[in-house]
Amino acid sequence: MHIGQVNPTVDGRNLIMDDYQHGYFETGGCRLHYIEAGAGPLLVFYHGFPMFWFSFYPQIEALKTRFRVVAIDGPGVNLSSKPNNIELYKLENLALQIDELARHLSGDEAFYLVGHDWGGALAWAYAQRYPQRLHQVVAINAPPANQLMELLASNAEQQKRSTYMWAMRDGDLHRSMTENGATRVWERAYAPFRGRPHYTKKHDEIMREGLAQHGAVDGGINWYRANIPSLGTITDADFWPSRNAKTDVPALLIWGEDDQTFVPQFIDDLHHYATQQLNFNASLAALTPREFAQHVIVDGLGLVNVVVGADFCFGKGRAGMTTDLVEFGQEMGFDVTIAPLIEDASIQISSTAIRNALSDGRPRDAAAQLGHWHRIEGEVIGGEQRGRELGYPTANMAI
Repeated sequence: MHIGQVNPTVDGRNLIMDDYQHGYFETGGCRLHYIEAGAGPLLVFYHGFPMFWFSFYPQIEALKTRFRVVAIDGPGVNLSSKPNNIELYKLENLALQIDELARHLSGDEAFYLVGHDWGGALAWAYAQRYPQRLHQVVAINAPPANQLMELLASNAEQQKRSTYMWAMRDGDLHRSMTENGATRVWERAYAPFRGRPHYTKKHDEIMREGLAQHGAVDGGINWYRANIPSLGTITDADFWPSRNAKTDVPALLIWGEDDQTFVPQFIDDLHHYATQQLNFNASLAALTPREFAQHVIVDGLGLVNVVVGADFCFGKGRAGMTTDLVEFGQEMGFDVTIAPLIEDASIQISSTAIRNALSDGRPRDAAAQLGHWHRIEGEVIGGEQRGRELGYPTANMAI
């Protein structure tokens, strides 16, 4: 392993990285490059395509005061080695590389894993295979890898949206993406960011430099070559860790509603792959406010920011107030955002009032507060044909 200062040429206005270090880690025939900053519990970032470690720069800056942040260049990308062995890009080997690097940095201690795009699919897969290694997993705009494979095998719309996964592997598209220092990829992939306040000219120059590393774009494409088989040939062996693998690691999906890469259906079916639930039972109800903050917010969910309403109460007997939550957050290391109450001219809008209206059979009152009619989702199932006896159509729903 090598540790050193980040190249000072990447420093610029609002891009001070004097406290960043870069390192190299040899694992299974691959030399991984990574950036490290901050101190505290280990938090690992894994990028998507066509990106590299610097895509997480804003998040590194925000979290380095509370975490030991490590952002990886995946194999084939930017300053990591670019092995020709396609096996090293398979999910099981990418996950093993993450695990070995994390053990090198913090031993057997559990850590936090955040992935974007295919890095997000990998993060889900890691959580399914190595749940005991994680405090929490966060995926940005990505389904679990095995869920994506299921969609590619059975969902015609997802197959249509994913044609790029095969088209860019060779031929004219591949040539145009990899020639001239990947200029075309840089120009098109980052066009939506240009002109936004958080993405400066210096950001753009650094992203261009990373993509222009010899073989970097083709290295990113290798992830698709290694893990996404041809349409019509997908079998159980192509799912990793397995077709039905799921995780109970506390998980967060961050999703941009305008993203067109994946069909929205994956969000509806996500509970089949990530099953963490907070069960409200007698043990939970008996926790004092301090115990709730420690055991649920910190140890259980691993939250770093909690958003609550101004009238929020918590703990046994609703003894904890927002002022207590702020105090616990300062002590235990999480931020608290207090949202003001919403009122109209006649009523104070609250989830309790909405639930009461629905429970009392007053759907119009609930709709007035929601701004739309209350909706439920479930599978329509067979019943006893009571609707025919009543003289109007009915439906039975499993919720």
